[in-house]
This record gives sequence, structure tokens and C-alpha cells, in this order.
Amino acid sequence: MPDAKIIDLLWPLPETAADLLRTSPNPQQVFRPDVHGGVLDLLLRATPHRGHAFVVFQLLSPRLPGCHDPSPDTVAEVVALLEQFEVSEVALHGTFGRNWRAVVTHAFDVADRVDDNGVPSTPLATDSHRRFGAWVHAREAAAEHDRLDQWYRAQAAAWEPRFGYLTGTAGHDPMTLEPVVTVRDAAAALSIADLAGRGRFTHEHFATLVEPGRRQSATLITLADARV
Repeated sequence: MPDAKIIDLLWPLPETAADLLRTSPNPQQVFRPDVHGGVLDLLLRATPHRGHAFVVFQLLSPRLPGCHDPSPDTVAEVVALLEQFEVSEVALHGTFGRNWRAVVTHAFDVADRVDDNGVPSTPLATDSHRRFGAWVHAREAAAEHDRLDQWYRAQAAAWEPRFGYLTGTAGHDPMTLEPVVTVRDAAAALSIADLAGRGRFTHEHFATLVEPGRRQSATLITLADARV
């Protein structure tokens, strides 16, 4: 997907979320149980595409107030942030790193293929034992190269941990489901695709982790050769 298309899809969300917050009859109630969860909920209501909301939430999250007890001042601060924030290549690169295009495309793809309960529309290649070995080497590479923040934000763009609390899914937490774990592992690997082939994180490890993204595999696998 071209960069301009990604920006066009994400650009309206902060302003739409700001409108929702401004017009809420009780703005402070929007932030229950916390400010971050409230903003995620606003973004999910601002777009029918879960992946778009998850990506923009990761862009905004480091800039949000850290308080858990919203006040009128907090509401005003969040509205101002949403109004002023611009989705850009710079923001995406700063949040997800040099492989942000693959991370964002994967997040969009996951939203299309995995429903809100964590159930995929088509089977995913989920070999958890083999994938765990690859995951260990991938995470070691992320830590060695100071890329863990990008690793975790890429995972959350694919599936945000707070989402289960907002949807009130009965009987289980989707975060524990194998398909959700699988797509989050793939997102993490994509965030460090350029490190594949260095040290103990091999191209085979990378391919093992991104296998569930088969629909995008022709694009994703080539990222392992990036040396930017």
C-alpha cells in the first residue's frame, strides 16, 4: 500500500475522535476506567476499521496524560492533543521504526482477517512450538539493538491489549487465544525485519514468525534483506 494511501486512511481519526469527545454529554465518563482506554474507545468509534484505530492509538499513546483520574483539565488536554496531532511518515517511523509500512499493513490485514473475539476468518499457520523458538531469537535481537519499544508497539498495533476490556468479551480474554498471539508475534518480527540474518535471528526465524501473514508474504519476506 502506498505511503500516501496509509496517511489518507489514518489522517481523519484524531480529529473525528476529538469531535466525539467534545460532543459527549459527560466527557469525563469517556475515560473510564482510564484516559488511555478512553482514547482507544474514541478512536474505535471514529472508524469502522479496528486496525486503523489501533495504529493511531499507538501514535498517540506516548503523548497522552498518564493520569487515571480524569478531570476537566484532562479532557481539555486530550481534546487539544487530538486536534493538533498529525498522522505523518515521521510519526509512523518514530513509533514503529524503519519497517513501519510492513507493521501498519499487517495491522490492517489482521483487522480484516481476525474478528473482535480473536477468531480468524481463515485458518492461520499456528505452530506454537516452532514459533516460540523463533520468537526467542527475534526478541533477543530486538533487545540487543534497542528496538523493544518498536517491538511492543508493533504488537499492540496488530492487537491492542486494552481492547478486550472495552469489548467486554464474555468468558475469555482474546489476548490469550492462539490466533491473537500469532498475529502479535508476526507484528513484532516485522518491526525488526531488517535484523533478520544478523546474529542468531535468522531469515528462517523471521519467516516462521510472519507465516500467518501469508497474504502479504511476497512483500514481507523481502524486508528481511533490508539493510537501511
